[in-house]
Amino acid sequence: MGLGASRADHKKDDGYVPPSDRARARQAPAPSVLLTDPDVAAFDPTADKHDYLLVFATERARSSETLRWADVRETWFQAIPGDEEKKTSGVELLRRDWVQRFGEDEECPKGDVLGLCREHVVDLLARRSGLQLKLSLPSDGARRVYCQLRAPVSLLERKADALDYKFKFKDEIDPGPAFWRKSSGTDRITGRPVYDEIIEDATILDREKAQETLQQLYAQGRCGPADVAVFADAEPTPRHWSRRVHALERISDRVPCANAYAAYAPYDAAPRERHLYEEYPSVRGKTLFLPKDRLYLTKRIVDEVFDFAVLKERGLVETFVALHDANHGEMPTTDWLQKRWVFFWRAGSTR
Repeated sequence: MGLGASRADHKKDDGYVPPSDRARARQAPAPSVLLTDPDVAAFDPTADKHDYLLVFATERARSSETLRWADVRETWFQAIPGDEEKKTSGVELLRRDWVQRFGEDEECPKGDVLGLCREHVVDLLARRSGLQLKLSLPSDGARRVYCQLRAPVSLLERKADALDYKFKFKDEIDPGPAFWRKSSGTDRITGRPVYDEIIEDATILDREKAQETLQQLYAQGRCGPADVAVFADAEPTPRHWSRRVHALERISDRVPCANAYAAYAPYDAAPRERHLYEEYPSVRGKTLFLPKDRLYLTKRIVDEVFDFAVLKERGLVETFVALHDANHGEMPTTDWLQKRWVFFWRAGSTR
């Protein structure tokens, strides 16, 4: 195959670099990332972020009122999700705690019942949901107890995988028509354009070459340790591993992307698929999850244990709300709310 037109300037105005030049540049270590780089996660090791806030009244509140077991039982039955068997089992667990605390009394001070419900809810959330909880213990005169919740990243990933939750692909997986149509000239015989990127992506690598390329990318800091291996079971043919290697090269090279319609696909927790999904900066480092993703998935996990809308309506909890993403883990006190929401201009520029 011959080329009828000379190669144009290697770097176009849009930042495009031909595959051969990118391969040479890839031999050098990945450039160190500066804190001023907008693509870098604004990592803050001091951040203790949570995504939801559960508020309870303390045992001292409204101590002159009483609650009957029959009313609490009905509320609890409605607040437990699932079939009748699961609901009945949940009510029996609460009844066991009730008897341990109050004996056979069928009506007790409301403040004491609220305390029992709080302890029971926190215990079940901690044991059954896998969520991480941060509880503020009531002080003398305190009217509320705050419980902050978040899901570990591993739990969010398992839930996303179970729900087939859709994540956005990295732009470099399919950079768009303009990228694939980059041509270095025309074929002298057929007169058709030579699409360099299509030829590059169609290049088949043997296992040894693929392994060597992945090792080089990792050694230069251009891919993660989970991407180094050729997955024998999941990538049975050279075409499978070659496609992943070329995708990792494009991601490493940060090729220019202009795709008006971003691709989304159900999340697969398998290591071989990890490179496909976009990652976003956050104070906890780079993550697959945007705030909306964390909130949705965490809420789905919580809803498998309790329906807090029912408990709130019946007054057994005060509220259950999502925390603003600007929260860095501080306890949401009145002073904190005033500083962040009422007199927000007095807070630090990064807080």
